[in-house]
Amino acid sequence: MGYLFGAKLNIPKHFEGRRNTRPTNPSFVVRNNEDGQRQVDIFEFGLVPHWAKDKSRQYSTMNARDDSLMESRLWKPCFERKRCIVPAAGFYEHYTLDEKVELPGGKNPSDKVPYYFTLKSSDVFGFAGLYDQWEDPESGQTVGTFSIITTDPNPLVAKIHNKKDRMPTILREEDYDFWLDESVNPKDYFDQNIFTAYPEDDMDAWQVTKKLDYGEETEELSEPVQNPIDLDNPSPQKGLFN
Repeated sequence: MGYLFGAKLNIPKHFEGRRNTRPTNPSFVVRNNEDGQRQVDIFEFGLVPHWAKDKSRQYSTMNARDDSLMESRLWKPCFERKRCIVPAAGFYEHYTLDEKVELPGGKNPSDKVPYYFTLKSSDVFGFAGLYDQWEDPESGQTVGTFSIITTDPNPLVAKIHNKKDRMPTILREEDYDFWLDESVNPKDYFDQNIFTAYPEDDMDAWQVTKKLDYGEETEELSEPVQNPIDLDNPSPQKGLFN
């Protein structure tokens, strides 16, 4: 992991990452430490600002909209001084049907169909992220947390993530240094089109098991299902249990 991002590892030896990272789960982040050295840490998903009294907002701070970074009391300080890269092999979004149907791996009928997105050109890539470090007032423990920045979607993501016009900001490898450079004026990231939707022609997507939504953690989560729904004709007869 470290060599992919030019960073030293600062993680437990037993930690291998997750296939299904949900709020409060630990995950990899790449950042500049207090000495200005780039390192890989394990932080919790869902940003908790250093000034928060507790972690109660963590479930609502998984994503930071790019159009709120310069105004938000929550996001602006982190955007200015605490930017990070969030490594990933892919990400999940949901297509919303007009009615509930049975889906592969589902316990009950649902109108939310999970999809997995990857890049054709790379097995591992990086999201643009923000982080902060919060001190637990009871234990005194410092907890690192992070959020992923979202932007307008490309046509592929927009077609699948059809009820929310957003996608994660995927950094180009040549922008990693620029994103972590603490001397950069944050406004320059807009001028340099960092928050432009990643090209759809370098992305793949396929329907996956509904087990994703139950918090399971298996290789099956990112594998394509049999008999996927036809998004050009998403009828209830498609995508039944196989």
